[in-house]
Amino acid sequence: MILKRHFRKAYTCARGYYLAVSQPTPDAPRVTTRLRGVLKARFQHRIGPRYYSLYRLAAIEPSRWNDYVIDNKDYGDNFRAISAERYRTIINRKSLFSDHCQRHGLPTPELRVIVPPSTASLDDNRSSTRSLVAPSVRRWLELMGDRADDLFIKPDDGAYGDGAFSASRRGSRWHYQGRTTTASDLFYFIRERANEGQMRFIVQARIQAHDELRELMSPTAVGCVRIVTYMRDGQAHLFCAEIKLTAGDGDTDNFGLAANGNMVSAVDMESGRLSVGYASHSPAWPVIQPVSEHPDTGRRIEGTRLPLWEAVKGLALQAQRSLPEVKTIGWDIAITPEGPLILEGNTTYGLASLQIAHQRGFRREMEQIFRG
Repeated sequence: MILKRHFRKAYTCARGYYLAVSQPTPDAPRVTTRLRGVLKARFQHRIGPRYYSLYRLAAIEPSRWNDYVIDNKDYGDNFRAISAERYRTIINRKSLFSDHCQRHGLPTPELRVIVPPSTASLDDNRSSTRSLVAPSVRRWLELMGDRADDLFIKPDDGAYGDGAFSASRRGSRWHYQGRTTTASDLFYFIRERANEGQMRFIVQARIQAHDELRELMSPTAVGCVRIVTYMRDGQAHLFCAEIKLTAGDGDTDNFGLAANGNMVSAVDMESGRLSVGYASHSPAWPVIQPVSEHPDTGRRIEGTRLPLWEAVKGLALQAQRSLPEVKTIGWDIAITPEGPLILEGNTTYGLASLQIAHQRGFRREMEQIFRG
């Protein structure tokens, strides 16, 4: 078993180097150029092949490579060191965060139902969410009623969009994950997933993008603004922002490692205007290149001004002030026809997509934030 694990790790490592070298890019069209760049990144800067490709280091002066943050355990430990676990849990558990938003006047999508695993205790010491727990299909049907035709469903403790999916009602039937079923069957599907992961799932009303942004989004997933805030000397501050632009027919705006067709674009903090977008030209490996127009609609990305931008910034600062014990947070805010809605916060937010969007590294700024 140990030998097999080491073999798998060696294979994964070798495959990463192979893909980084074999994938042609406009930044490094020659194989020898890519090979030299990948080896230099690894042995002189401790940057692996995937991040070499994600950050387009072939197009960046080597003197700037050390400016980039690598999302690894050491980086995550910095977040955990500056904020107590009990406060980070308020953000990381989505049902707790929904309750927090209600108590602090932060606009957020309505939490409709909580589906626990079959073996979970029914105890819930939060009066505002206890009534939303559906341990049985009967309670599920009572809570669902006729209020919603579009839902978004995700793990209570999930991250990166993992396990999330949407469900739409047409007539008396629900459509989700390639299925067409009754409302009861939807409940059993969610509970099966809850049992598999031994985690609760939350059900929220699905949101829609602001009219001015619909040509920059796919019809199946709303892209959010990721805006980072931090505390210093008792005051909340804005750091940087990006917007995730969805494409294709996925259910989430997760950019991940650029393998799902979604794009990211930097947002100018003062004006709310977008930079050119960035996406991978390959689903197999991150071949990051600029994207001037949305691939589905042809809408120009660069120069677009986000609607309600001042309200988005104000909401991010209000949210940070509501949790001053958490020293820095990456907020996901959707701009909807009803105004900005805060979907969730991230206490160990990744820097990869932000650095891709802004085409520069944030190591110095993050070190200052961690020092306080």
